[in-house]
Amino acid sequence: MKTIITGLVNNIKASKSATITLGLWFACAFLFSIFTTDLPGTPPTPQGLIHGFSALIGLLSLSIAIITWGFSFKKNNDWQRMAKTSWFFRVISVVLFIIFLLSPPSIRGFSERILIACDTCWLILVNRQLYVNVTHSFSKF
Repeated sequence: MKTIITGLVNNIKASKSATITLGLWFACAFLFSIFTTDLPGTPPTPQGLIHGFSALIGLLSLSIAIITWGFSFKKNNDWQRMAKTSWFFRVISVVLFIIFLLSPPSIRGFSERILIACDTCWLILVNRQLYVNVTHSFSKF
């Protein structure tokens, strides 16, 4: 995960908000993956609260990161294709985040997983583009 942030920062001039929100996503993803959620209808536990708040903050941060990194991609010739892809993921991520927030507790976990799947697809595509750009720049030598 750290590699994606380092690679992007080293290859693209991005805003501080783009870097911070992506880093915040990774920190929150770590937290919500190690702390368990509470079962519906049970009293809240400290682990469940950490899971819930870190998921909420992390998913919001990644939605913002997708938006801000998309603007950074647009300014870089090697990332023009990813900039167009990011427009699609921006819209989908924001819509899915709103659905996640508005969904009833009984299906909130399901809507969260759909949002995470969409966001993970964006991360995989960014990682792939980063790999292509880095290997292409090494092949020039």
